[in-house]
Amino acid sequence: MVAMVRLKDQGRKRPAWTTAEERILTQHYPVGGAQECFSRLPKRTINAIRSHANTLGLSAPPYKPPTKRRQYVFDSATDHAIRLAFENQKPGFLLALSQKLDRGEHAIKRRAAELGIVIVPLRSKTWTQEEDKLLAAGAEQGMTLTGLAGLLKRNGFTRSSPAIRSRLFRIEVALSHDSEATGQYYVTQLATLFGVNWATVKKWISRLGLPAEQKGDHVGWQVRRRDLRLWVMENLAAINFHTLDKFWFASLLFDTGIKRHIPRNLNSRRSS
Repeated sequence: MVAMVRLKDQGRKRPAWTTAEERILTQHYPVGGAQECFSRLPKRTINAIRSHANTLGLSAPPYKPPTKRRQYVFDSATDHAIRLAFENQKPGFLLALSQKLDRGEHAIKRRAAELGIVIVPLRSKTWTQEEDKLLAAGAEQGMTLTGLAGLLKRNGFTRSSPAIRSRLFRIEVALSHDSEATGQYYVTQLATLFGVNWATVKKWISRLGLPAEQKGDHVGWQVRRRDLRLWVMENLAAINFHTLDKFWFASLLFDTGIKRHIPRNLNSRRSS
């Protein structure tokens, strides 16, 4: 391959373009650009070729990046595996199927659509009465969200920390260490409740006037629940209602709080 850069002779003027060189430019530049002419003009650099072609009013063809898209082939065996997987959908089934068949997830979805398979989005599992009992008992013992997640996992249930927090609000169970009881929120807790990065909450404090008491660094700042409610009412445009915890937000606006409550079935179980 011819080198892309040629060293210029020091103290030497650039020679004028000859008719033969311009003929080469006129013939090959519109077809292959400067690279096509470079190997045919040993005394000219890439920049010189482009500059003189521009002087002559020549245009290079538009650049077309190479597209190498992998073509997947599906046969009766892969189609059967796709049908079986979509009939028994489980969380993560598409990734597992992609690894098993060595085909991309988008390609599998396209093939499923071609086979007439209706792709139904997976919904979260309904909370059971046993899970609510475990949450109430764990909250009574002072467990954190991580501890409650571990408690559920030991009993055969898998739930994320945000899902557990939302469920606690729904069944009106409060954590003993929770900010709802103390009336104070750390910046990281607010970030979780609003579904944003903690830097966003920091911006609310520094730029939008969210009242906060600094406890060391920015992450350690605390915001009073009362001040937060007043600030929210005046800055609704800064809040993304698609990401926040809606149950907590409703309790914040109406100042209902979350009362400690143990379901009746759990009380009856204890009395027995």
